[in-house]
Amino acid sequence: SIGGSILGTLIPVMLQNGLVIMQVQPFFQFIIVGLILILAVHFDQRRRERAT
Repeated sequence: SIGGSILGTLIPVMLQNGLVIMQVQPFFQFIIVGLILILAVHFDQRRRERAT
């Protein structure tokens, strides 16, 4: 959906901005954002499997 796409774009951007404000080094910012995205995909897949 359009709303999901917008939300999926805004969450990593807001997370990245928060990490910049917290003065996290850029190397770790990419790692943290990447891990959170991987976890989000994993939990979404599990949720969809349970729904079927």
